[in-house]
Amino acid sequence: MDQDDEVLRDYYWLGLLNRAEEYLAAAATLRKANPSADKLPEPVYFLYFHAIELLLKAGLAANGLSARQIKDQAHNLVALQTKLEKFGINFSDAERELIASIKQERGQTATRYYPDAEAGNWITRPKARHLHQVSTTMFGRLARSAFKATHTSMPAHYAGALERLTEE
Repeated sequence: MDQDDEVLRDYYWLGLLNRAEEYLAAAATLRKANPSADKLPEPVYFLYFHAIELLLKAGLAANGLSARQIKDQAHNLVALQTKLEKFGINFSDAERELIASIKQERGQTATRYYPDAEAGNWITRPKARHLHQVSTTMFGRLARSAFKATHTSMPAHYAGALERLTEE
């Protein structure tokens, strides 16, 4: 492994965390267009769900898993959560329920495809406010955990991002 590979390995988790924050911020911005709505347009759900996937993968990378080991988990969020628990990261009941509710279909989150009614694949979505609260709380906790696992100080940018994301 050359020096560039080591740098990539050492900061892969931060790239994933940055991308998770971008998806979560985009979802939060779109949600603010109609903050009292119980339901969101499907693309906004996708942004939240993808942010959660990237966040879980960032946590694994921060705890030493390689990009290949993480990629092998594909889009199975429950498997990602289970692996994180082996590193001592705990999830609240609300976080567990949210992760379990994100349906998988053909290796992608079901938000990308219209549900197949004949196969009984109707999708039930979490209420918008609940989804926002649970995902931003999880982001804050897992971001802090990732910085701690890598013995890295959390930059002021993340403190500000966490504050902005949790605003209602």
